[in-house]
Amino acid sequence: MQIHNFSLKQSILDYNWGGGTGRQGDLGLGTNGSGHPDWTFAASVPNNPELKKLDMDQRTRRHSIRRA
Repeated sequence: MQIHNFSLKQSILDYNWGGGTGRQGDLGLGTNGSGHPDWTFAASVPNNPELKKLDMDQRTRRHSIRRA
């Protein structure tokens, strides 16, 4: 899942699932400052099947990944 602001060429939220490839997923808020701007191949999500829920609060700009 990726959410972009195309007119400003910005990534807002990007989640790329590693799938059955054996690699970690990618999760990023905003445009990645290095590498792929949409966080592809960032491997920023631990390869942990217990992590199942992403909580985001746009009002406070806080986010967390926690066990379901």
